[in-house]
Amino acid sequence: MQLDTTTTELSIFQTATQIQLGNGHMTKFWHDRWLHGQASKVLAPLLYRKVWRKNIIVAQALDRRRWMKGLQRISNVTELHQFVDLWIQVQEVQLTEQPDCVIWRYASSGIYTSQSAYNLQFQLGTDLESQSQEQV
Repeated sequence: MQLDTTTTELSIFQTATQIQLGNGHMTKFWHDRWLHGQASKVLAPLLYRKVWRKNIIVAQALDRRRWMKGLQRISNVTELHQFVDLWIQVQEVQLTEQPDCVIWRYASSGIYTSQSAYNLQFQLGTDLESQSQEQV
């Protein structure tokens, strides 16, 4: 099921969640925070610009190293360093039979509740209000 979301909503969700990788069938390789709590596109932004399949899931990406498609165009030392760093981290990944799990970072249980989302929204609103008052 595809949901219509704004960039802001998606950004808040990605900040508020972390993926506990299982079989890699629900987790997007480049976009989701599954690799030591970070998204691959954050760990290797120059590579993200070059890859062909930006929405590939982890299970597909690890199969025959498909995450590397388009990276033969690496053209400088910084891109090469990002590639090696990401490759090392990806080599440590072991998929399991269990489904991927989304962990809500703003609840001690890791489980989303409307109360925890309300608290987050209140905190974000308070932080934004404080920032705007500081600018005055």
